[in-house]
Amino acid sequence: MKAATRRSLTAAAAGSSGQVRRFRLAAILLLLIIGIPGATSGSAIGLSDMFGGADPLSATAPVVDDSPLAGRLADRAEVLSPVQLTRAVRGYRQLPLVQRVRLDKLLAAVPTRAQGYVLKAFAAGHPVDELVTFAALIADEDREWLRTRLNLLDPAVTGPLAFRGVRVRQYDDTSCGSTALVLARALADPIYALMLTTGGSPGTVDESADRFLVRLKAEEQRVHNATNLLWPPLVGTPPWGLRDLMNEPVMGLGAQYHWTITAQWVTAGPVAAVVRQALAAVAAGYPVPVLIGDAIPRHYVLLVHYDGAGALFYEPTSGEVRRVGPASLRRLNFGVLGYPHLHGVIVPGPG
Repeated sequence: MKAATRRSLTAAAAGSSGQVRRFRLAAILLLLIIGIPGATSGSAIGLSDMFGGADPLSATAPVVDDSPLAGRLADRAEVLSPVQLTRAVRGYRQLPLVQRVRLDKLLAAVPTRAQGYVLKAFAAGHPVDELVTFAALIADEDREWLRTRLNLLDPAVTGPLAFRGVRVRQYDDTSCGSTALVLARALADPIYALMLTTGGSPGTVDESADRFLVRLKAEEQRVHNATNLLWPPLVGTPPWGLRDLMNEPVMGLGAQYHWTITAQWVTAGPVAAVVRQALAAVAAGYPVPVLIGDAIPRHYVLLVHYDGAGALFYEPTSGEVRRVGPASLRRLNFGVLGYPHLHGVIVPGPG
């Protein structure tokens, strides 16, 4: 198991702090003063204009070839997103022959129900040695065990998120962005999710509700500290802090994220183009942090799914996945998430 991941999850959690409105206002003014890249005029990923009627998805198709891995990938699409399928095949092609043979043997030895999770961990950037350790921990478990320990959320299902009765939500007034990043990484990396849910020791006291809550709070605080360098912690997390952490290889996302401001008082390009880019990204499998608010930015949510019935967002305050329907998306009304207005997104695009 990755030592760095284990250390990050055992970091001590700091105590919570209340919001201080005057600090928030100063931070928002600073956010607007600092040069922030504007919106792109079109989608870097590609999505037809959903605001004109037609609303096709634009999921990136996985690369398929005649390698032994390709058939396994085709059967594991319920676990891996399109971009994870592509990264797994690309990573397989780049492995030295010895490591490729090791991975083939490992996948052949792992039950079908667990193969997708091993491949997903590979797509997240874990080397074969770590996959061997991971596979040994999960190989004998059933599908329900795998689903609940290796996925903190099902991105296509609405409702509250919980593990062993503990709500997966923010536990500090200023950690909505940090909690969104914890969920984004857990979506991409099943080894990270396993460390959160079980501490890397399935079937022991480390898997209890109390231990999970301690780890979740500590990880939210660790991420909060990592994204708030040179920034007052009481005002929350700056978008560039989230962006920089999303771009770290340890996140396992495999993309270069950019912060794009969409506030109406800032001339930053068509807001609809930014929304299209975010929806295209999540349709391909990239989680997208989104900043919403009222007259000023106030809250981060995480865009986790998009289909014909609308967009699904993880809302950290409640610890729920909520749906914004097509009509609300066209009106750019995000009120169901707690605040109505879109202020910016952190979306993958050209490097």
